[in-house]
Formats: sequence, structure tokens, C-alpha cells
Amino acid sequence: MRTLSAALTLVLAMSVGAAWADDKEKGVRVTILVEKIQDLQLSDAQEAKIADIRKECRPKVQEAAKEQGTLVKEEVEKIRDVLTAEQKQRLQELREERKEHREQCGLKCSPSTGRANGLGELLS
Repeated sequence: MRTLSAALTLVLAMSVGAAWADDKEKGVRVTILVEKIQDLQLSDAQEAKIADIRKECRPKVQEAAKEQGTLVKEEVEKIRDVLTAEQKQRLQELREERKEHREQCGLKCSPSTGRANGLGELLS
């Protein structure tokens, strides 16, 4: 049953982590979440109930994630429309700097919060 618990926990963590942007960070967060859930020492009945709840809620969660992604993209487009050409150029430079920083440092330097928002998306 421990194997089932670990598998269930991993699937749960992966579905929660689907909204997190950076794959390297997601892997670390999933691992941390799996470890924390395993510390709960769920009974077989609790594991079964959680599996049922996840099965019931999965479509709603997936739809909400799609909606959030659409809203964030819309927000980013509107924000970019407000920027001048010079500001858009500077934004591109900042995006490149951020990408280089992430490649050099990985998670040790400035992990994101895992929250999707238009301002963060501007730099992604």
C-alpha cells in the first residue's frame, strides 16, 4: 500500500504542479510535496477517498487551469499594448537577462512563487 500511496501522492503533486511555469522548479516542488504528504501516513481508506475526490475534481481543476492561462495571456497582451516601443525593447532585454540568470543559477537563485500573473508572464 506504500507504493500506492507514493504513486497517488506523486500524481496529486503533479496535477497541482501543472500550473507552475518552470520545469526545473516543478520537479523540486513535486518532490517536496510528495515527501510532506507521505509524512501524513494516510490510511488505506484515506488514500481511496482522496483518489475518489481527485477523480471527481480533476475535470474542474483542468478547466480552471485553462481559464487562468487564457486570462493571463489576455492580461499580458493588454499590458504590452500600453508599452512604448522602447519599453517593449527593454522588456525583451529583461526577459533575456532573466533567462540567462535561470540557466546559470537554477533554483538556488530566485525561485518563482509558482503563481501565474501577468507581470511575471511579461518577463517569462
